[in-house]
Amino acid sequence: MGKNHIKSLNAPPTWEFCRKENTFITRPNSGAHTLDHTFSISFLLKHVLNIANTLKEVKHILHEGNLFVDGKKVHDEKAQVGLMDVVSFPKTKQHFRVLLTQKNKLCAVKIDEKEAGFKIVKIKSKTTNPKNKTQLNCTSGRNILVEKDTYKTGESIVLQLPSQKISESLPFKEGSIVLLTNGNKAGTVGKLKKIEGNTIQVQADTEFETQKIHAFVIGKEKSIIKTE
Repeated sequence: MGKNHIKSLNAPPTWEFCRKENTFITRPNSGAHTLDHTFSISFLLKHVLNIANTLKEVKHILHEGNLFVDGKKVHDEKAQVGLMDVVSFPKTKQHFRVLLTQKNKLCAVKIDEKEAGFKIVKIKSKTTNPKNKTQLNCTSGRNILVEKDTYKTGESIVLQLPSQKISESLPFKEGSIVLLTNGNKAGTVGKLKKIEGNTIQVQADTEFETQKIHAFVIGKEKSIIKTE
């Protein structure tokens, strides 16, 4: 099977599928997402959305040109689709956002057309280019140049799709709503209660501590995305 497939038993635990019935699973192409936060288009269609049973059926869907990720048409069954990506089927007017369940499994949450028009990314770092403009280095492989540096590392920004223009920022501060993407509470959505250095307190069903780096802001006072 080689580099195009992964043994099912070695697939990331965030991938939810029947490992006993599938000896090998399609490996996604290298890209913006880490392997535990992404899967291939083939996996999405066969094991998450359950609208294809075979690779032949997957290729037929892609050949029809009716699958878009973040507003761009996808033709490759091994293409990545990962956390926070928006998957759209224009002909049937169906839209999904890739998220994490409370059990830390990647899933596709059905969303409406309005919500499919934007995507949230987290600012991982900032750099200055030779022309003295600030570049925001974000999740999902987004590198965005801005005229005014009013953004902070760790906060999130909302991008319009497919233009990728910034429509608003979601600050990382007490009271913000966060999705935890890593750690033993990965998949939990809660309110940011306290920030102490690299440690934060989050209120969900219970209040607990986790690492600041695990938090992904998805709203100011409430989530701006459907999470389940």
